[in-house]
Amino acid sequence: MTEPQQDQNLYAVLDRATDAIAPVDSPHHAAVSALARARVVRNRRRGLVAGAVAAVAVVAVALATSLPGADRSAPPIAPPTTVPAMPDSAVQDTWDPRDASQLPRRSTSLPADLDPPSDAADLPLDGPARAVLSDGDRQLHLLGADGTWAAFDAPSGSSYVTSLSEDGTMLANAGPAGVFVTDVRDGTWRELGLPPGPASMWTGLGSSLVWVGDTRLLVRSPAAGVATVAVDGNAKPTATTFDTAMVSGVAMDPGGTEVVFGIGRDGNVIREVADGAATRSLDADALERLSLPVASADRVVGTVSGIPRDDRPTDHAGLVVLDRPSYVASAYLPIAGTTYEPGVGIAGLGVDGVRPLAWLDGSTVLLQHAPTFGEPWQLVAWDVETGELSLVASGTSRSQPVGVARDLL
Repeated sequence: MTEPQQDQNLYAVLDRATDAIAPVDSPHHAAVSALARARVVRNRRRGLVAGAVAAVAVVAVALATSLPGADRSAPPIAPPTTVPAMPDSAVQDTWDPRDASQLPRRSTSLPADLDPPSDAADLPLDGPARAVLSDGDRQLHLLGADGTWAAFDAPSGSSYVTSLSEDGTMLANAGPAGVFVTDVRDGTWRELGLPPGPASMWTGLGSSLVWVGDTRLLVRSPAAGVATVAVDGNAKPTATTFDTAMVSGVAMDPGGTEVVFGIGRDGNVIREVADGAATRSLDADALERLSLPVASADRVVGTVSGIPRDDRPTDHAGLVVLDRPSYVASAYLPIAGTTYEPGVGIAGLGVDGVRPLAWLDGSTVLLQHAPTFGEPWQLVAWDVETGELSLVASGTSRSQPVGVARDLL
């Protein structure tokens, strides 16, 4: 049997399976089928991590459509607008991240060498943390604002999905055992409640955690949507999809507005969410699949799987900066070695291991280059206006940064 036949047979099986979940004319049915087919292609290319994410997402869609905790009703959204096509002026020189270690140095509050020591003590820290590092398995390391380190096992059983609050005081971790939070100055972990349904739907490899101040947490599932969870446990967790079939990323800007990337009824969408309701909806098909957003007051950066243009049919995947509120692309950094494939998403580690972590200032994004755990990695500053790239920090240990405290950078 040839490989194309295998693809067709598997696609047909998934298509028939989803018939039992939703009617054929359901927008969710179409999205599930397209997502399954895209991820079959990606699994051959991306390996174990992307394969695990795909499996979780397909199952989660089936469960989420029937869970009482997920609101799939159409929210009050303003009339949609369209994200313009990528202007040529936004396209910067293609970057090969394998040369990141040779970039000129840039000094920040982070040390140039971010390899944690082997004898770090357990929590608590004496003050807030600047960065959290994961070994991709169970262990976490915290770098304190005073330069001290802490090392400990992730309470959820997995260290990969971890988030540090903007002021560096609160740490959240998600994995097979659930979602947990702690004040790094105390070190006592508390498990948070989640919406009804299997916890794995919210805590798999495709999930992410975003802090809202230090009192609430956004828990994102690619297919189940976004759950808002109160850290003190006094409010019932709520979940919604914002009328989006698959949520590929969510970010919180300094003013409290959520920026959601995903797939809607008619293709790629960007939603702005305030007070739990989507207030803006933008058609983003001009930019293909968007993921892993990080928002500032007037911009959002994320990964993009390509630019669907007739004159550039095999463009690279890369990173894109959209100016708000127009969402016009002002900078696009193509990544060497990647190929644009229509409808195919990007693995959770980013584009060829490159993903945005935070805004250092109004025009500079902190990027992480970490192809796989166990290989040398770098933190790189990208000036989105000039295209200049500089080396901020690096390491050779298995532990890599998975979160930073924006207020302390």
